[in-house]
Amino acid sequence: MMKHYIILGLLFGILGLNQAVLANETALLNQFLDQLNTLQAQFQQKLYNEQGELLETSAGQLSLKRPNRFRWHYQNPYEQLIVADGEYVWIYDTDLEQVTQRELAQALGNTPAFLISPVHQVDQDFTVALLENSEVVTRFLLKPKNSEAQFSSIEIWLKDMQLQGLRLQDNLGQFTAIDFSNQVLNQALDEKLFIFTPPPHVDVIQDM
Repeated sequence: MMKHYIILGLLFGILGLNQAVLANETALLNQFLDQLNTLQAQFQQKLYNEQGELLETSAGQLSLKRPNRFRWHYQNPYEQLIVADGEYVWIYDTDLEQVTQRELAQALGNTPAFLISPVHQVDQDFTVALLENSEVVTRFLLKPKNSEAQFSSIEIWLKDMQLQGLRLQDNLGQFTAIDFSNQVLNQALDEKLFIFTPPPHVDVIQDM
């Protein structure tokens, strides 16, 4: 389940970040986030243990719509679907024929997902630093101020005002790297992408 919450934290961090960060060094990050309404992209995700050994590689497709809606579809090496519809998060494990339903706020827990709240200011919850700004990549480092947060740091990688990657270090020493390709920004998305109806043959666990 940890992978699910890593994804939730990362995505809602993107969905919730806004112009509240006023430092000059974050102007590029603000510019990107302010113009982000929808995003579709392919992704590759790699999970490493605390020794830097590769534990898992997966790939699939992301669709998101600000605020509160996304579809994270793992297609390789196995199929799994995570959908946030604005009220609930649905996690569908096709091999297990099982769906977990959680209230949106509960699913986010102590992840950076609480940034989805419009009253939150990023600089209240994170320290933000510009790590690199070159022709190759622009990297931002976010560190939570809450000592109980599940993550010690998040990096957001941009290039030419497109999301290139995310890097997440959790408090257990595991490291997740996600790289995006074939991004399509701010195109109209079918609302059906963000609606999930459990198939009739699966078990539904309501984890409320």
